[in-house]
Amino acid sequence: MLTSTKNPLVKEIRKLHRVKGRRQQDLFLLEGTHLLAEACAVDYPLVTLCYTSEWLEAHPQLSQDASVRSQRVEVVSQSVLKAIATTVEPDGVVATATRLPLSPKPLNSLSLGLALETIQDPGNLGTIIRTAVAAGAEGLWLSSDSVELDNPKVLRASVGQWFRLPMAVTPHLPTLVAQAQAQGIQVVATVPDAKVSYWDIDWRCPSLILLGNEAAGLREDLVKTADQQVNIPLMPGVESLNVAIAAALMLYEAKRQRFLVKSPSTCSEPTVVFAKSGKEVTCDAEDVILDVAEQEGVALPSGCRMGACGACKQKLLKGKVEYDEEPDALEEDERKEGMILTCVAHPVGQVVVSA
Repeated sequence: MLTSTKNPLVKEIRKLHRVKGRRQQDLFLLEGTHLLAEACAVDYPLVTLCYTSEWLEAHPQLSQDASVRSQRVEVVSQSVLKAIATTVEPDGVVATATRLPLSPKPLNSLSLGLALETIQDPGNLGTIIRTAVAAGAEGLWLSSDSVELDNPKVLRASVGQWFRLPMAVTPHLPTLVAQAQAQGIQVVATVPDAKVSYWDIDWRCPSLILLGNEAAGLREDLVKTADQQVNIPLMPGVESLNVAIAAALMLYEAKRQRFLVKSPSTCSEPTVVFAKSGKEVTCDAEDVILDVAEQEGVALPSGCRMGACGACKQKLLKGKVEYDEEPDALEEDERKEGMILTCVAHPVGQVVVSA
């Protein structure tokens, strides 16, 4: 059993309490039974596992699951556990984990996401992450001047949902906004003096929610890039809501509209623009792009009609398409390049294809 708080391992783990230490060691802290269980549930690689004998006795299965994922396992005294934890009363276990590269959600398949500017409170960020997962959001982007994603308080406030949300740190949010809009995603900014409320817009189409700093809100130049500016109705005398609560309200309005209201899933009538001819055709959501092309006399390879699967591939220049089932004829590198199978691709809102 490790009993000395002066042990080199204790000193190294304590360094992870600070940003500098996490960056230098490329590690972060996992504190508590619940966080550890969530890490194991997604098979997240651990480095060091420290627990008390009492915790081991109470959690034999989790101890085994975590141990096989760890490079080093130590039984420690209560005093050592308190020394390496950031919480006042740790519940018996602390682990360290590798800072893996962040894996953001590809924008061309995003349905609902969040972009956060200069969030400073780790509790707010963790709560937003937890709520985003609960409401069905698929991605989160954080400005690089925000609190770090692997701050111990962020992880604790997320109650383990940190492991289940694709996230990324971006140095320039306006670039992200432009990229999202190029994919047909509506960008919604929260602004106190906006003319419409978040209840009044259509959340059924792909959407990216912009939220700003706890005190200052969103920068004006970022607000101007948004497709929609919305307010959250408040009683007189109330200036604003906590940013995590604001996020929850909009995420759940999107969820309500999408899953409780029986209505079409797009913001506007589907429209296909054929780039070479400049033809713009309004169609039905049930139509596939190849059928639309043939009806309008736009020449597209259609060997797939005769069994040559994949012959109708085209590049999606703008917008988003949906498939009834994911096509097998598209390779992963083709998907990343924006290629689609027009014989099974349904347009969502306005799309532009290379034909």
